[in-house]
Amino acid sequence: MGSGAATPARRRWWLQGTRWALMLGLSSMATKALGTSGTITVGGVGSVSPLIQRLAMQFERAHPGTRVQIVQPPMGSTGSLRALSAHRIDVAVTGQPVGPTETGLALPWLRTPVVFASSSGMLDALDVPTLQAIYSGERRRWPDGSPLRLVLRATAESETIALREALPELNPALDAALARRDLPMPDDDLAALEFLARVKGTFGTTSLGLVNTLKAPVRILPFEGVQPQADPQLPQRYRLWRGYHLVHRSDPSAEVSRFVDFLRAPATLRVGAPLGYLPLAR
Repeated sequence: MGSGAATPARRRWWLQGTRWALMLGLSSMATKALGTSGTITVGGVGSVSPLIQRLAMQFERAHPGTRVQIVQPPMGSTGSLRALSAHRIDVAVTGQPVGPTETGLALPWLRTPVVFASSSGMLDALDVPTLQAIYSGERRRWPDGSPLRLVLRATAESETIALREALPELNPALDAALARRDLPMPDDDLAALEFLARVKGTFGTTSLGLVNTLKAPVRILPFEGVQPQADPQLPQRYRLWRGYHLVHRSDPSAEVSRFVDFLRAPATLRVGAPLGYLPLAR
């Protein structure tokens, strides 16, 4: 991993992120200690974990007898579905639609823009040809001459899939990047955002909602002349999105049903809107 001098703002943000992770860990430990049927265990993609934690606290205040445990580190879509099938968790939050042959009932929930972000770099115009040059390795420097450090997500990650589906002309360059062994590929959404924020000159994808929820010190770059932001009209002007689905078994407990209904309620969806999470079409 490369490293750059951390600014005070980045140090403060990383300390805040560490405290948030510690809070999740303590919450998890407390929940396990309860060992009651009033525990709801949630696993899934990391890019929405901070929002779920915030909403879980609201739910717990309204339902004092129920505790919500968020599994950390993030399990990802595939891992959470396997855990749901094995009865290790109660709710899986996936970044991909769930087919009809898979275990459980999938409900559409939220979507947020996939964005290109950097710790410090800026491009005057980011478009598909520029992305092709970056991902193919043809372009490895920022306009000021400093190194551009491309950060990848794995082939099966939702952000990579979103790029392939929305920008098929990028696929050859993306394949070339994924075939390289000298590029960082963080394990999950939270680790990827931390790397983008901490290392000087980074360039990679993340989620607008995650950046806003954690107030991460990264620079979000306009793409095709559009600056991604929390705007209900953004879907009409911006074409890179990732969606989230809530999946539970076909025989959920009353607590699980209440929690899923709470997450999908209009009042709850309004909590995510200012952060860049919009309702996913039902």
